[in-house]
Amino acid sequence: MEKMGRLEFTTPREAWGGEATAFTPLLANDDLLAYLGDATGIGQLSLIEAEHATAGNRSLDILAETMDGRRVSIENQYNAADHDHLTRGLAYAVATDSVALVVIAEDHREEFISVADYLNEVAVASDERSIRVWLVQVRAARRVGDDIWSPEFVVRASPNEWEGAVRREVSPRLRNLDEFYAMCDDGFADFARTTIEAWVQRDGAHESHKSRSTVALYHRSPNNQTRGSNVVQLQAPHHITICRGYIRDSSGLYDPDADPIELDEALGKHFPNLQSTAKDYYPKVDNDREGLAPFLDWLSARLNQAIEG
Repeated sequence: MEKMGRLEFTTPREAWGGEATAFTPLLANDDLLAYLGDATGIGQLSLIEAEHATAGNRSLDILAETMDGRRVSIENQYNAADHDHLTRGLAYAVATDSVALVVIAEDHREEFISVADYLNEVAVASDERSIRVWLVQVRAARRVGDDIWSPEFVVRASPNEWEGAVRREVSPRLRNLDEFYAMCDDGFADFARTTIEAWVQRDGAHESHKSRSTVALYHRSPNNQTRGSNVVQLQAPHHITICRGYIRDSSGLYDPDADPIELDEALGKHFPNLQSTAKDYYPKVDNDREGLAPFLDWLSARLNQAIEG
């Protein structure tokens, strides 16, 4: 077993046991899919079905979808990736009308990386709807002394442009905020409206409703003073997600390799019922609505303070 600093690493089999009986179910939850989506740059993923049945009496390991409803096929295996998983994954992606294929394995041979790069180049050059391919390396990691292993993902191959592909895909998206409010529970609709209307009045803040059922709150940050960083997501019918991973890694407030103590103290203060998620990238605060406004007050002031120096 390799040891490095405060972390230790091992193989997925040693950490979790059987591939189909333990590893696939581990990955097939929204928390870890959110972490995978963040690590790959695909964006937040949610589960449609594990062991999704396909033709030929076979099954896709995981069928997921992006926030705007595009399907993503995920195949996972132990050891090094092989021809079988890559070719079956592509077949499953076609059969499930997926726009992306993610193959997760302990290692990816250079020949497969070259194949994935070629497929992605063809996809980028094509005007037709094409499947983008990600090859993701995985190992199990935990802090020394902890009992729980977590997957650590490293991307070995990915398309050069994903946002362009997103724009070309025909997918349902919100045309206006009234559509979003209509999708929300009655009480949450009023809360969301008040929150969004107050947010866009702040200096350096704006909202985006380009996905199918989510309004994202952005704020200018030291690392991005134009578009800003995504800090909170309001999701129909009644969900509130803090984008802790983006605030930590992308805003410029904190060192991505260190624990953001100040941020976590603020989260604990305003959201006593916070629901932790994988790597705590997207903790949920559905049961602490009253804490959102004061937290956003604190975060907006903190970001503006950092920009102004």
